[in-house]
Amino acid sequence: MMPSSGCLRPRRFNRVEAGPADRETVVLLHAVGLDLTYWDRQIEALADRYRVVAVDLPGHGMSDPPPRNAGIGHLAQDVADIVEADAGGSAHIVGHSFGGMIAQQLALSRPGLVKSLTLIATAATFTDETRAFMRSHAASVRQDGMGAVVPLVTNWLAPATVERRPDILDRLEKSIRAMDAAVYAPAWDRIAHFDAADQLAALTCPTLVVAGGRDTNTPVADVTLLAKAIPHAELSVIADAAHMIPLDTPDRLNKELLGFLATVGPCPRTR
Repeated sequence: MMPSSGCLRPRRFNRVEAGPADRETVVLLHAVGLDLTYWDRQIEALADRYRVVAVDLPGHGMSDPPPRNAGIGHLAQDVADIVEADAGGSAHIVGHSFGGMIAQQLALSRPGLVKSLTLIATAATFTDETRAFMRSHAASVRQDGMGAVVPLVTNWLAPATVERRPDILDRLEKSIRAMDAAVYAPAWDRIAHFDAADQLAALTCPTLVVAGGRDTNTPVADVTLLAKAIPHAELSVIADAAHMIPLDTPDRLNKELLGFLATVGPCPRTR
């Protein structure tokens, strides 16, 4: 029997898994415009000790687009579904930039799913001026396409990375050109609308917050405010990194991440 026209195909979420299946799970959530492959150095470092699940966020990589008008809360529920289905009911959540906002929302709305939280180059709120810039950025992408973003990519990396690893800059530019503007622009509208600052005092999970000393997209001051708003959060500033900390200083980030996770200690899986 053919399906009726009213049947909706479940959305596809692309993910990769690495590491022993019987270990605690670490879920990796990437920045807007990227995909799970940008976690390659972190997957390599974590997989000896943890089960790692890296996810293509909706509309990124090989995952289906999000529903129209879906907010960050909806995206957090998508991640919650993945944690419940693929991570034994709870996981250590690592989010970079946009992925860090989704991670914050997940920890606030579904705290039982989050064993620990690592927030990289991200924020919980923005000034009105910054929100206006984000909305204008989304508007320029709607008008001119992803080519409007390419000139900005150099600023996402530390100067030393641009000089030493032009292949990384080339990779980022090609990823951005390939991104669907119809997904990218609404993501920036969601970011501009995001404000979790007044709720963060309710978080109880162990939290590591990582800032890049050369980050002009999410400056150290903004990331510091995030860390101060979360009870007992640890703040680490990596002086030589810009916004793309996983690419600028992967070894230093991996050291911080593994050290933090070791302090969290083993937690029993939720059955």
